[in-house]
Amino acid sequence: MNMKGIKYDERFDDEYSNTTTLYFTTPKEYLKKLFPNEEFPEAVGMEISIELPIGKYEAEYATVCVSPMMESGNATECYDWRDIYLPYEEIETILDLAKGGN
Repeated sequence: MNMKGIKYDERFDDEYSNTTTLYFTTPKEYLKKLFPNEEFPEAVGMEISIELPIGKYEAEYATVCVSPMMESGNATECYDWRDIYLPYEEIETILDLAKGGN
């Protein structure tokens, strides 16, 4: 996956489950690459979430989900979260955005 256009959005630490979730936004074109046989006419982009154990920012511990985003008033809203597989190299590249790249 070409990483151009992926932007780090936010981080959420859940002390109860001992996980960190990192959120990234992408242009709509990534939806078409990941789901070429599906239509998302209302989508304006896609959100990626990467969940990891707190303090373990390595691809081998990551769970990756994606969701199309649609406009809702003055904000965007995710509406169809799905687990996906990404190669470790791609996860590491995305994680680098949260570590200070972008």
